This record gives sequence, structure tokens and C-alpha cells, in this order.
Amino acid sequence: MKKRLLIILACVLLVAVGVTIFFTLSSKERRLELPHETIYSDFGVLAKRKIQKLDSIPEISPKEKAEFINGIKNKKLFEFCVTETLDIYYGFDDKYLGEIEFFKENISSKADEIIKNYEAAAEERATGWDKGYSPTKVLVTFEYNTPYEDIAAIAENIGRGYEIIADSKDEELGICVIIDVDLDKTTKQTIDLLEKTPCVKHAERGLIGLEISENVDEDFF
Repeated sequence: MKKRLLIILACVLLVAVGVTIFFTLSSKERRLELPHETIYSDFGVLAKRKIQKLDSIPEISPKEKAEFINGIKNKKLFEFCVTETLDIYYGFDDKYLGEIEFFKENISSKADEIIKNYEAAAEERATGWDKGYSPTKVLVTFEYNTPYEDIAAIAENIGRGYEIIADSKDEELGICVIIDVDLDKTTKQTIDLLEKTPCVKHAERGLIGLEISENVDEDFF
């Protein structure tokens, strides 16, 4: 009888340990899938205060920011923090070129590919105007029956913002949208991503002085 009770108790303990491990792992997985605004819970208030301030001038030096981010072990979170930081610096155009260089000098080489994308996009923004096109906008034609919420999700995921400029309700003409190019993408990269999206009929660079392309049907307006 005593032996049986010990066996039962051992089984109960094993089940309890298994359940604990399961929920611990599940919790970790769920934490990595949290939205951007809560992902900083892994670092605490300090990280949120020092990094997540896209609408204000950075409050700590680029060197301090780079050192802080270098201490992040999780690859996904590291890349997210690098992107957020570069969005701040590049979002102010030429005003913080010095800060950008200090940040690049001190950030880990794990950020090289991300930095390369920002540099290529910045170079295009500086020279694209002279080549006869807008380096900050692309013109996209979506299938005529694409829901507006899908257009919003695609535009916000690939670009920085968007504007629906014409919806003809016509299958051939589709829905005409201007998408603002993100700071870490060239117009070509943006167009390539859009053209891989099933509901996109066509994507091209925007023209200077004309927010839309010349080949858009006049019936739109």
C-alpha cells in the first residue's frame, strides 16, 4: 500500500514538472510574438525610455545607445532595436549625420546588413531627384476588389504611410495608391516587395512634380 502511494505521488510530481516546463516554454514563445510597443518588457523601463522615442530627439549619446543594444542577446530584439534607432537618426535627414556615424562605429557587426540597407536608401533619397523620379514615393495599383484594410496593412508593413488617390471600382483600372518609401528601403526594394504581393497589379517609381504616373487613366479623376 505504501509503495503504491509513493508511485502515485511520483507520477503526480512528474506531471506537475511537465506542465510547468510546458507553460514556461509557451510563455517565452508568446513573449517573442508580442507587438512592438510591448516587446521592450524583456528589457524593462530603461530600454523603452532610451530607445523607443521616434517622435523626439534621442536623449542619450549614440555610443551609449549602441553599447546598450550590443548587450541584447536575442537576435530578433537586437535587430528591432537597431532599426528603431536608425529610424530616429535617418528620420531627421542630415541633422544627425554625426550621431549616425558614432552609432555605426560602436554597434556590433551583427547590424551591418541593416545599416547597409539604410545607407542605400539614404543615398537614393539624396540623388534620386536628379535622376527624374521621386525617391520617397512609389505608385501602386491594387486589384479593384482589394479591401482597404488589406491595402493599409501592406502599405504600413512595406512603407511608412500611404494615400489612396483613386478607386475606379473598375476591374481593369484597379485602385491607385501612393506609398511612402520606408527609411531602410530603396524604391526598387519597395517595388520588388510590392510586386510579390498577390493583390498588387503594378508598382513603379513616382515622378517629380506629379504624385502619380502619367499612364494612369484620366477617368480616375
